[in-house]
Amino acid sequence: MLKVHAFLVKLPHLTDAAFFAHWRHPHGTLTRRIPQFRRYVQNHGVAPSPAVPGLAAGPWLGMPAIWLDGPGDLAKARSHPAYALLDADADAFYDRTALDWLVGRETIYIPHAGGANSAPVKVMLLLRRSRAPLTPRRVRVLADSMASLLPGLTGISITLPVDTKAAAPCDAVMELSFPDLAAYSAAWGNGARICPVIADVADLAASKGLLVREERVIWPDGEREGISHECTST
Repeated sequence: MLKVHAFLVKLPHLTDAAFFAHWRHPHGTLTRRIPQFRRYVQNHGVAPSPAVPGLAAGPWLGMPAIWLDGPGDLAKARSHPAYALLDADADAFYDRTALDWLVGRETIYIPHAGGANSAPVKVMLLLRRSRAPLTPRRVRVLADSMASLLPGLTGISITLPVDTKAAAPCDAVMELSFPDLAAYSAAWGNGARICPVIADVADLAASKGLLVREERVIWPDGEREGISHECTST
């Protein structure tokens, strides 16, 4: 299964509230018409820059993620009759010229808790490699460290790109889920304990962080819906 991350910069004339409202509807509603989208979430930025202490913030206000069965489903989704409406609607709320993508495969270290109505707070870490590549083994070490350093985590996943030569704003996306802002704040603090651990694996100065609230738009219940991931437990 593929996981596609997009990185959205809102149009400058919109307020944050207007951006989020349009993204939810009609844009989020339109995604439900694309059968190849097996799962879809909207990650709405919830704090001003810098959102995550110890890390620089990028220009993005939103980071959606779409799951598809495989590479061929990207082309199938784009050829679906409903996709033209979805694509045209993008011009109403985000800057298409600033749009970035990362197409990858996700490994879940701690399954994301909650069902379709869950709205966890997440730290989105956009990791840049240092001298050594961000291999599955290296990111597993980072995931294990995060699990031990951050009490109250309800989810850890890392997406590595399927094409390391493709242009993307990062070399991996790590998502750390918490039940609410209070749990995040208590665990993360000023980042002094966590950032050195990130720096052991990635280029901290070139990496980015954003605090978001996840809104689940397409979130099937369980494996019977065809959602499967490579899972390893910490």
